[in-house]
Amino acid sequence: MPAAAGIARAGRLRSLRIIATPRDENDLLTEERTRLSAWAPANGWTYLEYADAFDLLSQISDRQTSIDQQLSEIEIVAHGNPSICDDVSLGNVVVVAESLRRIRGV
Repeated sequence: MPAAAGIARAGRLRSLRIIATPRDENDLLTEERTRLSAWAPANGWTYLEYADAFDLLSQISDRQTSIDQQLSEIEIVAHGNPSICDDVSLGNVVVVAESLRRIRGV
């Protein structure tokens, strides 16, 4: 049995919760980044700022280094358009999701 499966069965996986904001030059997002970067660690979240979808995936992969940790939630703070979340859009969401599946622990 793989080590991660054994840990999962024993119920010892630590949850990795990520809240991410784009690095846009935007006054509202600047206020949110300041607020969330302070709030996240105190509330069990990992705070990330990303340039594009590939940068976000890379940072998630970098943080997913422990076999006793499992990504349980990603919250992306972005503009209010229902079809695009900054660089993650209806056109590339399948690619982003498939890339997330390749990250250990996701």
